[in-house]
Amino acid sequence: MSNGKQQTDVLSLMEDLPCGFDLLSAAGQENVIVIVTTGRRGLLNLIQNKCENFPVYLWNNGAILNPLIYELVGKSGGGVVDAPFNMGPFPRYVLARALTLKGAKRVVFLDDDWDFPVGTITLLFSKCVGRSMIGHWAFRFRSDRYSNRVRVADGEHAHYVGPGGCCVNSDLLRVDELFACPEPYRFAADDVYLSWVAFRHGFDLRGMATQLFRPLEDDTSRPPMWPRAMPLKHSLLSRLVKLEPQWII
Repeated sequence: MSNGKQQTDVLSLMEDLPCGFDLLSAAGQENVIVIVTTGRRGLLNLIQNKCENFPVYLWNNGAILNPLIYELVGKSGGGVVDAPFNMGPFPRYVLARALTLKGAKRVVFLDDDWDFPVGTITLLFSKCVGRSMIGHWAFRFRSDRYSNRVRVADGEHAHYVGPGGCCVNSDLLRVDELFACPEPYRFAADDVYLSWVAFRHGFDLRGMATQLFRPLEDDTSRPPMWPRAMPLKHSLLSRLVKLEPQWII
């Protein structure tokens, strides 16, 4: 499932966007945090109180952010990419790949609509050993329907690990196939595609910190994406299972 033009387009996303950092400063940062945001109100608390002392890199999908966020991100050793409009979640992988090419070994991906205790980030980094992908939103599928699944516990093997609260070995960001995700799946089913690529390239997917994350259910800024996303997730999962039946066995 490869498309050279799509891959080139995705990898060039950062070239013409204003970046609040110089990628040269990322050299030597082995553990980094990447967050994609539309400016939800939980973002400031997340960066200010939960990211510990790790560099934070933020992909801002067109939101007007509190100036304090830029200050905190800069002090962490990270930076902000300000996109002119909502490009969806997929650019997080573009940013993470750029950091990988500067030396990152592990990447924690976070969404700004979840909360978790201080120390969770350190836990994820410490448990991401070898070619692995671990996270709290982890499932085993019982069929090729996205909703037909069972959540796994810490340390259990998974078919799927959602990127909102996971840690990946950065070798996964070096896989070109990851950036060939077809449209329109990039906007609403990138999570399914990520886990499929990880399986195809020999990564170990497991649950971790499964009891530590909680959704910010009172966040009224959260868009009603779920009903629109589900058909795409079902469609892509069915399509990918046909290509790799061993994935969900």
